[in-house]
Amino acid sequence: MFDYRSYIEKYLKDGDKILDICAGADEYSLYFVRKGYEVSALELTDATIAAFKKKLTLEDKIDLVQGNVLDLSRYADKSFDIVLLFGPLYHLKNYADKQKCISEAKCVCKDGGKIFFAFISNDLVFLTEFAYDVNYFNNGDYDKETFKLNAFLFVFHTVGSARKLLADGGINILHEVTFDGTNELLAARFNEMSDKDYTQYLRHHFYICEKSEQV
Repeated sequence: MFDYRSYIEKYLKDGDKILDICAGADEYSLYFVRKGYEVSALELTDATIAAFKKKLTLEDKIDLVQGNVLDLSRYADKSFDIVLLFGPLYHLKNYADKQKCISEAKCVCKDGGKIFFAFISNDLVFLTEFAYDVNYFNNGDYDKETFKLNAFLFVFHTVGSARKLLADGGINILHEVTFDGTNELLAARFNEMSDKDYTQYLRHHFYICEKSEQV
């Protein structure tokens, strides 16, 4: 429902270069190339690359390549001002692979550059699943003692495990932002709102999204 563009734009300057790792089907790459930035996009799967290419116009000068997040040697060291990792860390299951991914991103990021990471919250998933299944707390796919979700489509992190992962990778955290939270559960209500009410709701959302009790 929400995305990180406003945070990315806080750190962008004219002429900056962006690397979108695990780019998906263009959520960020097309937006920023159409804003005039130089964008490189890396994606693993044939189907997603095909979907991405269908959205490109002749004016979209994106360096789109197929590749693996664990090997960014195709890019020169310290060559990007902004590196986006919106996907890899909630797909990679092995801790060593996660650290390799972080290390590769650091290598291609310029000194003083910024890396953006995304995680899926282990704890908020319980509320979402409960909304669809009243029996989830007994039948759900999680450890009933530790409340750790078993990975199925995604790998889930608690706030603590996400912080540890980045700290182990030598990352200095500037912001911790909750963008989705419980918003998926409120989608029907959002659709009922007037433009004026929704605008004010968004102001409230950005007011609370960095509060420590929200992450």
